[in-house]
Parts: sequence; C-alpha cells; structure tokens
Amino acid sequence: MLSRLSFRSHTLFLMLLAFIVLTPLAKGSNVLWAQGINLIYVSILSLLTLASLASNKITVSPALRKSSIFQLLFLGLLAWQALQPYLSEGPMGDRQHHQDGILFTFMYFLVFNLTLLLCDRERRVTTLLLTIVASGAFQAVFGSMMVLSGIEWLIYQPKEHNLGVATGSFVNRNHLAGYLEIALACGTGLLLAQMTPKHIDSWKDRLIHWMEVLLSSKVILRIALCVMVIALVMTRSRMGNTAFFASLTICGFAYMVIRQSMNRSLILLFASLFLIDVLIVSQWFGLDKLAERLNVTLDNVAIQEIPTGETPNADTLLNNTSTTASDTPEVSKQSHSQNPPQTQWRFVTGDSRDSAWQEAMPMVNAFWKVGIGYGNFYTRFPQFRQGVVKGYFHHAHNDYLEFIIEFGVVGFALFAALVLVAYWRTIKGLRIARQPADVAGTFAAFMAITAIAIHSWTDFNLYIQANALLIVVMIAVGHLCYCHALKDQTRVRTKHRRRRRTSKASAATP
Repeated sequence: MLSRLSFRSHTLFLMLLAFIVLTPLAKGSNVLWAQGINLIYVSILSLLTLASLASNKITVSPALRKSSIFQLLFLGLLAWQALQPYLSEGPMGDRQHHQDGILFTFMYFLVFNLTLLLCDRERRVTTLLLTIVASGAFQAVFGSMMVLSGIEWLIYQPKEHNLGVATGSFVNRNHLAGYLEIALACGTGLLLAQMTPKHIDSWKDRLIHWMEVLLSSKVILRIALCVMVIALVMTRSRMGNTAFFASLTICGFAYMVIRQSMNRSLILLFASLFLIDVLIVSQWFGLDKLAERLNVTLDNVAIQEIPTGETPNADTLLNNTSTTASDTPEVSKQSHSQNPPQTQWRFVTGDSRDSAWQEAMPMVNAFWKVGIGYGNFYTRFPQFRQGVVKGYFHHAHNDYLEFIIEFGVVGFALFAALVLVAYWRTIKGLRIARQPADVAGTFAAFMAITAIAIHSWTDFNLYIQANALLIVVMIAVGHLCYCHALKDQTRVRTKHRRRRRTSKASAATP
C-alpha cells in the first residue's frame, strides 16, 4: 500500500499524465474554450502541487534545483512579453491576443516545472514516455481508421478540411504529423533503452533470444511505432515525413558516435524503421501518394526572375495597403522607364507558403526590434501583401519567421537560448547516461527537438497548444534525465575514489 506522501505524489503525477493525453483531443487545443480549460487545469494542478510542497507531502527534486537557467529564460520571456506594449513604437495589433500569449507562456512555464517536480524518479520518466507513445498510437489509429473507413469525423464534430488524409483529432494534417514526430521520438528512445547487447554463439541461443523478444513488451512498442509511421505517411505531410526521417538519421548517427556503440543491433534497429515501416508496410497505406506530393513540389521548384523597382519601405506599406497602376503618377512611370528595374530572384516551390514568406519578409525589417505581440501576425500581414499570394494566412507557416515578427529579436533570442540549452543538456546527458530510463529520455528529447526544429521551417506546430506543451515536456525530460545521469556519474566516481583510497590504505598497511 502506498504511503500518504507517495499517494499524493502519485495522484499529482497521474493528473499530469491525463493532461498530456487530453490536450490533443479538442483540435489539438487550437480552440479558445480548450485553451481556457487547459489554463484552469494547469493552474489547479500547480496549486495542489504547491500545497503538497508546503505541507512536505512532496519534495523539491534535484532537477528543479538545477534548472535555474531555464527558470531565468522563461521569466525573461514573460517579462519581455509584458514590456512589449510599452516599448512598441506603434500599435501592436490585438491586445487580447497578446495577453493570451502571456498566459500561455506562463502555462508552459508551469508545465515545465510540474514535469521536473513530479517525474522525480526514473520509473516515472519511463511511464511518461510510454504515455506519450500510447497517446500518439491512439491518434495514429484514429487518423488511419478515419481515412480507411471514409468516416471523416473529429472527436466531436465532422471534419471539414483535409479530407482523405489522416489528421487524428487535429484539424491540420501537419499538426498530427508534428505530434507523431514527438511520440515516435519517445518510442525510439524506449526501444534503444531496452537494447541489451548479447553474445549469441549458436542457432539454439539465437532462437531462444528471438522467442524472448517476441514475448516481451518490445513487440507491443514496435507495433505502436509501426502504426504511428503508417499514420505519418497517411497524413501526406511532406515536411512532417521529411522531419521524422531526417531527425531519425541525424540523431541515430549522433547516438552511435556520442556513446561509441556502433554495433550491429543498433544499425538493424534504425534500418528497420526505414525499410520495414516505409518500404514494406507504408506502401499499402499511401506512400505512393506522399511521393507524388513530394514530386509535384520538386517539379515546381524554380528560380523565378521578377523585375522590381524601388522596394517600398515599411512606412509606405503601413500607410498604403494597396496600390494600383491607375493610382501611380505619370512622373513615376517616366522615371521608372528611364531607370530600368533591377533584376531580383525568388525561390518558388509550387506552394503558396513560399510566396507568403517572401511577402512577410518586410515585416521582419519593420518589427524586428520589439515585435507586434503574440498572435498578431494575421492583423498586420494584409498591410504588407503585394498581390502575389492568394488566400487567408493566419500564421506565417514558418515558426522562426513568425517568432521574430511577433516577439522581436529579444524574444526570439530567449526562445533560441531555451532550446539550445535544452539541446546541449540532452547531448551531454546522452553521453553519460547509464540507466535505461535516462538513455530513453535523453534520446527522445534529442530527436523530438530536432524533428520539430526541422518541421518548424514550413509550419506552425509551436502555435498549436498540444504540440507546444508536448515539446515543453520533452525539454523538461531532457533536463531531468541529464540530472539523473549526472547524479549516477558522481556516485560512480565517488565509489571509485573510495576503492582507490581503500586499496592504497591496505597497501600501505604492513
């Protein structure tokens, strides 16, 4: 029976796991009412945790004590967001969106600290990773069955967009792909942690080994990974699939180099994720259609010559949202004919997103100092459009571009520092990790951050609350496992020192 202290801690931990599973169900928490529920839930969980800390029902974990750099970066980002309206030279746009952004950042800050507090032992890290894999597998099965059955429904309403492709409980296929990238990273990390090299000499021993594998939990985990890869292919998300397999290749190779363990079993594991899942299984579930989308994209790649005159500055674009030929004075036309336009080039991919990036670049020049506030890209983008791109763009479809426009250079630098510190700690943790849970956690965080960093070039996964929350959890997991591994390393070194002292003392004794 659990003691009162462990029961309280266990209950809070289960509440955190439930929150992680529930956040994607309401369109990835990309609707206002779901975001409000998330804020209330995290606030209640944080208050309960604080009450438990105050009454000594739970203790502060070593990982939380060693997270001062993360705390400073989160608090610095919150302070910067609070100062943005006062530092901005002009109107920021929708103040309500900006205030929501401050609340969301504070919620991510709380979730980061809750993860450090409640995942205070290695077994809980493993449970957390398994929960993320289970949630990803559910999303994969739900999205795949949606396509195979033809019943296009979200959790609580019929689907209106992205029909015929897997989206799970998300509206956009790219956001399901981003969620699956993180879940696949967790599953791959758990598989790596379960690998124990054995020297098998005879066919009898090899047969026994394979029977043990088939009867172990590895098979369930491997099936879950296979299902998630199938769903990832069925999303037809070009950058989602590219990000997953690129991150798997980069992180798999880095794992073997960092840990100096380039053995046959590791190579077979990474090769199986490519060969079995992609070339054999996924071809029955739409790999050809994904390849067709990629080929269409590549066939339309071109370097386009665009004659342009003088580039309007930011003030002109802000004051004149649209200009037609009839509005242009004759003097300007004559001067334009006397001075031939300079030749400019732009990269075209056959996708409207590249045109949106081109038209959003002047926004960087106009707002890079302070930014326009969270969620305000869509309020200012129409003022900078030049008629090349059609349709409505709520986001820039490039997290890096949108971050620097909305948060300015200071906010962007704080975000970048947060991710880079997390990245560095996961790499250091991966090098020194000894326990299976620490190996799984550091590799999962390493691969998840890499995949989302790649995918963010062409999408806005970090503006989808379920995915943003999950990547914050993975940053916390990477730091947690680094601290666990560092503690183990210190313990081992202390034991070695004691043994050397004992051996020296015994040798000196006559």
